Order: sequence, then C-alpha cells, then structure tokens
Amino acid sequence: MKKLSKEYQTNTHLDLQNTKLWHMQPTFQIPNQEIASLRSQINSNRHSQFLTSQAYLTNKSNGELIK
Repeated sequence: MKKLSKEYQTNTHLDLQNTKLWHMQPTFQIPNQEIASLRSQINSNRHSQFLTSQAYLTNKSNGELIK
C-alpha cells in the first residue's frame, strides 16, 4: 500500500476538523418576542402603504375609487 504524503494527511485531517466544527455550530435563532415585534411593524407598514395607495386611487370630489 502506497504511503500517503504528509501534506495529504494534514489536509484530510483539517478537512475533517472543519466538517466537525461546521456541524457543531449552533444555528442562529431570533427570539420569538423580536419576531413578533418585527411582524407587527411589517403589518403596520403594509397597512399604511395600503391606505396611501387607496388615497391615491380615491377621487377627491366624490370619494369613489378610481377604476
């Protein structure tokens, strides 16, 4: 059996170490409270955008939506 070069052995060892470290990393998590806060901000932004778009579509004289 051919002896593997020292460099190859070292690289393989480092690859294995990297793989282990990668799998051990905790997944990034955002607290539920923060998610809820962001969600409500997004919803209120959407609502204000909706109201703005409705205002643009509304004819000032009679208040009907422009088709």
